[in-house]
Amino acid sequence: MTTMQAKFPSASGGLHEEALTMAVAIVAERIARLPEEDKQDLFELVKALMQAQGAEDFTAAVGGIREILDQQPQEAGPFLQPNGEPSEALDRWNRHIAGAVRRRREQANLTQQELAAKTGLTQSHISRIENAELSPSHRTVDRLAAALGVEPSEIDPTR
Repeated sequence: MTTMQAKFPSASGGLHEEALTMAVAIVAERIARLPEEDKQDLFELVKALMQAQGAEDFTAAVGGIREILDQQPQEAGPFLQPNGEPSEALDRWNRHIAGAVRRRREQANLTQQELAAKTGLTQSHISRIENAELSPSHRTVDRLAAALGVEPSEIDPTR
């Protein structure tokens, strides 16, 4: 029995080779289109998954991995300029989210690392959100709000 089978018995059988091949192809395609920072976060989460000591660690790592891989390409709409740079509206929204997350985190006396652990995200992901370098998904906002004990609308006014 492999270490993976011992830790995660549900992963050890019952999958048809074709389904497994398709799943790997889908994951590979999603990884290929990720920004480099997300690829690094994903790598860190996979390492955390392999070192998971219990169900809580495993669930947190899987949640973070899914968060990154579930990102869907969005139509830019009014949020990107023709040159691909963020519009002023998107930049304003990112700055608002960044400030709200940082304020709530500091009010909760949490470090970025502690907030990352509570959300299943990586510290670098939290940092990029707080520095307005990343537009968080609704799912990420929900996870941040839950970890900070606030409503999502207190972080994202569009919610």
